[in-house]
Amino acid sequence: MNVLLQVVLAAYVWWSLGVVNRMSHVLGFTRPSLASRMLMMAASAVVLLVVHECGHCLAGRAVGWRFLRLRIGPLGLVREAKGLRIRWIRWDLGGGATFAPTSMDGFATADLIFTAAGPLASLLGMLVFEWLAYVASTAYTFWLFSTMAQWAFLGVLSLLPAGSGLAMSDGYWLWELLRGGDQGERRQRYMLCNMAHGTAVRPRDWPGELMSPVLAGGGDRHEWYIAYVHLMDAGEPHAAFAWLLKALEKPQKSDPPEYALEAAYYLGVYRRDAKQAGKWLGSAGKDTPKWVRLRAQAAVALAWGEADRARKLVGDAERELGAAFPCGSVECERARLRDLLDRLDAGTAAIQSPHATADVRVVPAGVDVCGPS
Repeated sequence: MNVLLQVVLAAYVWWSLGVVNRMSHVLGFTRPSLASRMLMMAASAVVLLVVHECGHCLAGRAVGWRFLRLRIGPLGLVREAKGLRIRWIRWDLGGGATFAPTSMDGFATADLIFTAAGPLASLLGMLVFEWLAYVASTAYTFWLFSTMAQWAFLGVLSLLPAGSGLAMSDGYWLWELLRGGDQGERRQRYMLCNMAHGTAVRPRDWPGELMSPVLAGGGDRHEWYIAYVHLMDAGEPHAAFAWLLKALEKPQKSDPPEYALEAAYYLGVYRRDAKQAGKWLGSAGKDTPKWVRLRAQAAVALAWGEADRARKLVGDAERELGAAFPCGSVECERARLRDLLDRLDAGTAAIQSPHATADVRVVPAGVDVCGPS
């Protein structure tokens, strides 16, 4: 499907450029310089992202979900304890709107509205820009609005089901929601982490009817990671690690940094394997809350026996949490930091569950429990 999407995009760009060139000739407008066209394309790309993601935002508010983050390129508008704040997220040319369902009642309908609103906003934007280009009185405004209309249609093309890992198109999720059944439940599970970031619900309290199919052996890689988070917060770290290992069996470039950071945390705290924990820490990406990385760094320091450094890192993580929006995920993080401090205060060696070896045996053959090479 990704190859088909690339073919469709190439065909659309070729066709739309031809249409705009013919229209400019009929209306008597000269072509802009290459530099002007490049500036118009850059501006249009930003406008496309704003229109598309604001469509998702308006729909998220309309269905009663809680706003968490809006990202346009590398900049993000993030909800924190003191309100909304603009932050540098990462260098990226895409966009995204993150919302948290406040409950799972009526989820399917709400998610359909939320997901479809982005492509719908792009379609409306395209029609508006086409009309503005049609009534333009100068060559510059004609080419500017024509370029915006071309880019806005790319947002409409997100209705095509495509993507990999967690980077899936709106069309992919719409198709999954319309299929319903297990696919609908899968989408709900994918939203559980958002719920923990936007409400008081902690991971240990996630609905049993959603978690039981995964804990019974079903699900995909991200659902296995969700099972790890759920069990860790429920006080079952060694059972949780088996699910994290399954999630790490076939890593992908689109994996969230939390996958590797949690491996570093577990290996540092529960196995005291400083070398392998450090490898996982070094392999993690950057787009993650600071306190998650600081907790993983503290776990590695604990494994190396660097108690003072581990305490400092825990303190840094606690200060970062103080600025975060109060939610179930933050309470879960505070509990894990307290556990780290208790271990530092006790000065204990690695705490091994009597079931730790059995947990590792349930992992499929070929899984590297040590970390990336």
